[in-house]
Amino acid sequence: MGMCSFLKFCIYCGTEGSDDNPVVGSVCLSCRIRRGDILSLKERELQVEMCKSCYSIRVGYRWLTTGGLEDAAKEVIYRVLPEKIVPSNGVTSLEIVGFEFLTEVSWRTLVRTYLKGKYGGVEFKYSIDVVVSFKPVKCPRCIMANSREYEAVVQIRSIKRPRLEKLVGSIVERDKRYVESLVDIVVQSNGIDLYFYDKGTARMFARTLARKLGGRVKIKENYEVAGMRSGVQRARLVISVRPSRF
Repeated sequence: MGMCSFLKFCIYCGTEGSDDNPVVGSVCLSCRIRRGDILSLKERELQVEMCKSCYSIRVGYRWLTTGGLEDAAKEVIYRVLPEKIVPSNGVTSLEIVGFEFLTEVSWRTLVRTYLKGKYGGVEFKYSIDVVVSFKPVKCPRCIMANSREYEAVVQIRSIKRPRLEKLVGSIVERDKRYVESLVDIVVQSNGIDLYFYDKGTARMFARTLARKLGGRVKIKENYEVAGMRSGVQRARLVISVRPSRF
């Protein structure tokens, strides 16, 4: 084993280290920060797809609902940026503690991000500047809503209109998953049809409604052919909800 393995001083400034300036891998904390290599970034520009209609953003395979450009940029900083950070040797417990916009928030925004972590067991603070860039697209839900396509419909029948509308409103407003998946609501002469982007949310809504009605309803499922997509026949779920006496 060579002598370099036993070095206890910083190869840049010569310090032997102290309680507040530890030496790890022959480099002290002060020199790590001064040289800017306390961490590195895989990318300095974080490009994320954003729906130009509803401002949801794509993170991995999921689409996340946001309240607009500022809220979307915050989601990118806390969800996407950590995956792009590579800590240097000796760095642990690294986390983002805040950020500020250095330019006006837009589809391409410069953001200063503040972090804290530990180097050789000693806490340090650091900041990095990154660009958050949004690529305008349309999310699957908006494409479906615009084309009037849907994967499931909940047909509610033979329940008094005022009570039904109040129940439906209270269920949808309490869980944003319904808002995200709900494509349309159509009032019929004897009930309401709710069109959903996905089958799972439609089933969850039907079960929730049944509980609200005290279980005095029956739920029936069936499928109908909904055309072809990429050469594959599509099946649309139809869920019928009506009082048990029917």
